Amino acid sequence: MGNDGSPSWPMNRTHELLIPVMIKVGMRRKQAARERGPARWRRWAAMVEAGMSRAEVARLRQYRMLAYRDPLTGLRNRRYFDERLAEDCDRARRPEGSELSLLVIDIDEFKVINDLEGHLAGDRVLIWVANFLNKNIRTHDTCCRTGGDEFMIILSNTNREDCQRIKSRIEKNLTISTSDMPTEITLSIGAATKPCIKTNTLVPVPIPNCTR
Repeated sequence: MGNDGSPSWPMNRTHELLIPVMIKVGMRRKQAARERGPARWRRWAAMVEAGMSRAEVARLRQYRMLAYRDPLTGLRNRRYFDERLAEDCDRARRPEGSELSLLVIDIDEFKVINDLEGHLAGDRVLIWVANFLNKNIRTHDTCCRTGGDEFMIILSNTNREDCQRIKSRIEKNLTISTSDMPTEITLSIGAATKPCIKTNTLVPVPIPNCTR
């Protein structure tokens, strides 16, 4: 740079064309840095895809899907859950924010199933529960497998009463879905509605009205 702030190298037509592009890229990077979770990933991926072939774009989207999917059940995984919940909690904290609820689900005596019937039987139980939960939630709800036999359902735009209705529907339908169960299955289901939900750790999440 010169003393007056001008470039120390001679400017030509190429530099004049590149400088606006460099400024635009820098602004996009700053905006991406302010974003978080899946939203940030989607924006970054869109920027990358703009300069890629169709085959490369398809591979990138496949990698992105694998990064957020549980390979056994096909549900969203813990990484996606943490990022999505943080986003939804940020929106819920705004003055105009909507209600946010969460269902915490655990398979009862899952270790016993693994020990007595084998891990393949345990895998069949996990797949069955994942499919069952997906069938009993709304299209805009998000079911994730967050641990071995632990599942979380993010209920966006859902108050406490609606959350309890969804919870009750899952419990009721579980009792009448025994015909295709791989083995006898019972679930423990807890419910929480903001502002109880904490995003820094899952341990303090209150689970009132826990049922077996």
